[in-house]
Amino acid sequence: MRRAHVKRAAQQLSAFAAVLGVAVLGGCSGSTSSNPAPISITVSVTLSPATASVQTGLTQAFTASVANDSANKGVTWALSGAGCNGATCGMLSATSSASGVAITYTAPASVPNPASVTLMATSVADGIKTTAAVITITAAPHPAIAVTVSQTTANVVANSALVLSATVTNDSQNKGVTWSVSGTGCSGGSCGTIVPSASASGASVTYTAPPNAPNPPLVTLTVHVGGGCHEVSGCCYYGACANNGQLIANCCERDG
Repeated sequence: MRRAHVKRAAQQLSAFAAVLGVAVLGGCSGSTSSNPAPISITVSVTLSPATASVQTGLTQAFTASVANDSANKGVTWALSGAGCNGATCGMLSATSSASGVAITYTAPASVPNPASVTLMATSVADGIKTTAAVITITAAPHPAIAVTVSQTTANVVANSALVLSATVTNDSQNKGVTWSVSGTGCSGGSCGTIVPSASASGASVTYTAPPNAPNPPLVTLTVHVGGGCHEVSGCCYYGACANNGQLIANCCERDG
C-alpha cells in the first residue's frame, strides 16, 4: 500500500515539473525582441556661389559641400551649355574635389550664344544627388581709343605746308583716322587743305595753308576716329596769331 502511494506521488511531481518546464519555456519565448530598423541618412550637395558673372578669360572659384558624406568622397564636376561644348564652355582646374575644397573655373575666350554655362556638381557617394551653378559669360570691355598727334600747335605761312601724323591706340580694326579742316573765319578750301583726308595710324598727312589768311587767322585740324572726334591739332598763319602764334587745341575723345 505504501509503495503505491509513493509511486503516485512521484508521478504527480513529474507532471508538475513538466508543467513548470512548459511554463518557463513559454515565458522565455514571449520575451524575445526584434532588431530596430536602420536609420536612413540622406546625402545632399550645396554649391557656392550658385550664380556668377565671369568675363571672358577670367576666373571664378566654386566650392561644393556634401552633407552626410561619411567616406568623404566629395563630388565630380562637369560643364555644359546650350551655346557651347567642351572648352568653348570654359575650363575647370579639377574634375573632382573633396567636400569644401574649391576648384577654379576659367571662362572661355569668347562669349557663347546664349552666354550661359551650367556648372554641375555630383555626389560621388550618391550619384543622383546633384546641384548646379549658372555662370553668365560677359565680354571684356572694349578699351578706350586714344589718339596722339605729332603736333598740337603750329605756325604756317600762307601757301606753305605742314606735315602731321596721328597715332591711334586700341584701334583693334586698324581703321586709322580721317581729317577735317575748319575755322571761324573760313570754310572749305579757304581754310586750307589736308591730303590725304584719311590715314592709317602713324601715317603722315600734309596740310597746305590757303593763299589768303582767314579772319581770324586760325584753323583747326580735327582727327576723327571710330565715329567720334579727336580735335587735337590746329594751325595758324605765322605772325598773325594771338597768343604769340600759339594755338590751344580743343580735345574730345568720344568712341563711336
